[in-house]
Amino acid sequence: MAEITRTKRLVSTSKPKKPPKLTRKATFVAGWDVAPNVNDTKMLGSVNPVMRTTLNSSTQIKGGPTVYFKPAQVSAKYAVASTRLARFLDMEPIISHNAFAHIGGQDGFVSGQVSGVPLRSLEHAEETQIPDYARDDPQGWLNGKGSEVIEKDGKYFKLTAMVYNPVDYKDARIQKGMSDLQLFDAISGQADRHGGNIYIDPQTGKVTGIDEDISMTVSYWRVDEPHGKYPGLPPLVDRRTAEKILALRPENLPKTLQHRENDLKDLTEDEIRAAVKRLADVQAYLRTLEGTPAIVDTWNGGTYATLMADPDKSYVGRSETDLQDALAGKPMGGVPTKVGSRLDEPPQPAWAQARPTVGVRQQNPSNVPTSARLPTILGARPRAQRVRKEQPDDQQLLDQVDNLPLLPAVPKKLGVFPKSPGKAALSRLAATRLRPSAPEKEKEESSPHVDDSGESTSESDIAVTPVENDQPTQSAASIVSPSRPAAPTERRKSLDALEALLQDLSGGGSIHLDPAQVQALNDLRLQLTGGSADE
Repeated sequence: MAEITRTKRLVSTSKPKKPPKLTRKATFVAGWDVAPNVNDTKMLGSVNPVMRTTLNSSTQIKGGPTVYFKPAQVSAKYAVASTRLARFLDMEPIISHNAFAHIGGQDGFVSGQVSGVPLRSLEHAEETQIPDYARDDPQGWLNGKGSEVIEKDGKYFKLTAMVYNPVDYKDARIQKGMSDLQLFDAISGQADRHGGNIYIDPQTGKVTGIDEDISMTVSYWRVDEPHGKYPGLPPLVDRRTAEKILALRPENLPKTLQHRENDLKDLTEDEIRAAVKRLADVQAYLRTLEGTPAIVDTWNGGTYATLMADPDKSYVGRSETDLQDALAGKPMGGVPTKVGSRLDEPPQPAWAQARPTVGVRQQNPSNVPTSARLPTILGARPRAQRVRKEQPDDQQLLDQVDNLPLLPAVPKKLGVFPKSPGKAALSRLAATRLRPSAPEKEKEESSPHVDDSGESTSESDIAVTPVENDQPTQSAASIVSPSRPAAPTERRKSLDALEALLQDLSGGGSIHLDPAQVQALNDLRLQLTGGSADE
C-alpha cells in the first residue's frame, strides 16, 4: 500500500498590512499651530463670530500666516470640501484656502487671508443701546440682530450704510474672474455669494471668494435655476476655464471629497452625489455653448456690454448695478448706500511721475527722461503734440520760446534740393527757431538774440542750433545742467544763409516779402553779426 505523504500548507503568521492613511497637507490646524504671544482680533460686522489670528511659520495655509478662524462644528466640512473641489477643478486660487481647525477648545475651520478689498462693506457709525428685555442675554440678542448691530469695546453700534467700492467692472481681468467664480459657485452649490464675500485686488484684477461654509450641500434646484444670491449659470464663460472643466471626469470627484485623516466631519453620500451631478450638469451646459460667442477668448468692452444687457444673470451685471445704485444714493433693503474711497491704482511708470507744472521751478528728476530732440521744427506739429502729452514739462519749455515773425511757407516744389540759394536759405531759416539766453530774457523782448557765450542756469534755457542736414538738435546740456555755447561755425552758417537770402531779395529774386518781414531779417542779421568778437 502506497504511503501518502501529507504536506502541511504554510500559512503566514504576520498580520496583513493596512492600507496607508490618506493624509492631506494643511488640512488641520490645532492650537499649537498658532504663533505664541498673538492677540486674536474679533472681526466686526460678521453675522457669525470670526477671529483673526496668526499661525507659526511651520503651518502652511495659503494666504497665511494671517488666518481667520470661524467656530463651526457642522458647516466647517462644507468650507473644506469647497477647497478640495477647487483643487480638483484646477481653480484653487478662485476661493480662499480653508482647513479644519481646533483652536481655543472649539472646532471650526480657518481661512487664509486673500488680497484686495470686498465689493461691499458695512458701516456701523451710530451707537445704540441694548433693550431692557435683552440685558439678561445680550449675546443672544446680538446674534439675533446679525449684521444690523455689532459690539465693540462694550458698546453697541447699528448699521448705518452699505459701502460699495468703486470697482472698474469693465476690466477684462475682473470680468473673467467674476465669470470663473460664478461657474465655480454653480458646481459647489454656493448660496451666499453677496458682495461682502467677493474680494477684488485693484492692483492685479484678481477675484477671490471667501466664506464657503454655505455650499456643497444637497441641492434642491438645478444649476441653471437662480435662487437666493445665486443668479444662475454665467452667460459668458472663458474658453480656458471651459476647457479645463470639460476635460474632467465627474466619477473621479468622490475620491477627492472622501474622508481624510483629522477631518472633523465628512460629507454625506448624498452631498457627494449632489456635487457630482452639479459638475456633470455644468459640463452639459458648457457643451451647449461650444461654437457660440458665449465662449470668450478675449474679454473687453463688448463682453461687458453683453453682461450688462441682462445684469441679473451675472455677477458682473449684479455688482455693477449695485454700484450704480450707490452712486445714485438709492437705499438697499431700507439701508442707505454710499460709495467708498477711490481704490489704490497700479503704480505709475517712472516716466509718468506726477509733478507740479505751474508756477514751480524745480529740478528735473533723474527718472523722467528729457526729449532727445526738442520739438522746434515748425512743420513737425504732430510730434510736438505727442511730446507734450508724454512730458507735460516740455510745454513750459515751448511756451518760453520767443516767437519770431512768421516767414512765408516754403513752396512744396522746392523739395530737398531748392534751385536758388535764397530759397535754400529761406527753407533752412523757416525750419529753425533761435532761443534767447537766460540773462537777456530779463530785458525787453523787443530785440531777440541768440545765446552764444553765457551759461544758462535755468531749466528752460536750452540752445538749439541748425546743423548741415537742416535738423535742429538739442545742445549737449541737460535741463538741469548749464548749456554749452553755440559753436561759431554753426553761427557762421546761419549768418551765411541769411546773407544769401538778403542778397537774393535785393537782386530781384523769386522770393517776395513784405516790409515787416524784411525788417525782421535785417534785425536778425544785425544780431548775428554783433555777437562774439572772434567771429
